[in-house]
Amino acid sequence: MSNVVSFLLVWGGVIESFARHSQEAAFAASFLAGVLYTSFFTNPIGVAVFIVLGRLQVDPFLVGAIAASGAVIGEGFMFEFLHGDRVEKIGGKKLTGGIMHRLLLQRPFYWLITLFGALIILSPFPDEVGIKLLQSAHVRPRSFFLLSYVLSFVGIAFLVLLGKMIQLL
Repeated sequence: MSNVVSFLLVWGGVIESFARHSQEAAFAASFLAGVLYTSFFTNPIGVAVFIVLGRLQVDPFLVGAIAASGAVIGEGFMFEFLHGDRVEKIGGKKLTGGIMHRLLLQRPFYWLITLFGALIILSPFPDEVGIKLLQSAHVRPRSFFLLSYVLSFVGIAFLVLLGKMIQLL
């Protein structure tokens, strides 16, 4: 559904006309797109906004910095929701405790789990799985928010640069 909405917003020129209104509107769109960028349901809309902002020749690093702040807020809500027993227990049954789970949570695999979680947050893929992987690797909240900001900044700036490259074609 969000793919259809993002297509209509781009095709209809809604994002472009809003962002062209003023530089402040472009930055507000960046922040809101950052919040939308994190969730499975709204990710395509956020990606579409970043591509359009790139086509409008907005500074990718400034957009990345503003949008990453929005992304950290969205990821913060998910971090709190996905934390602890809220997700690990479904229907009264605990989902963890198997041999594979115990094996993956051994010390040598923490770095591997952290790396996979970080790559998911860096990529344009929705962040829920990456957040849960970082939580299972016992990344502290302060480290998570710093890592989340930096990775979101890099990923979003890349998408805006991609939009600039599409404009040049």
